Amino acid sequence: MVDQVSAIFVPIVIGIALLTFAAGISLAQRSHQRDIDNFTRAMMYMVAVLVIACPCAMGLATPTAIMVGSGKGAEIGILFRSSEALERAGKVNVVVLDKTGTITKVNPR
Repeated sequence: MVDQVSAIFVPIVIGIALLTFAAGISLAQRSHQRDIDNFTRAMMYMVAVLVIACPCAMGLATPTAIMVGSGKGAEIGILFRSSEALERAGKVNVVVLDKTGTITKVNPR
């Protein structure tokens, strides 16, 4: 789900940052200030948009949550093959065990 949100969120944030840069340049040109100051000010505005939106937070939070979840599961003896299995485990309502306590699909493995 994070990948789907990031695929939309990141380009939008970058677009807004570029529009902010363009607006900063155009507004600065109207004020007739020095060119280097105009560019620097517009760049600072653009970076501020990127820092405040911080799309990297999702990119860092998701792997961290997966590592913590996998680690906590491993501490109590539960191993996950993939992050997808960990995500699906959160939606489980019922777990059926045989008399030995093993979990199997239709065919034991």
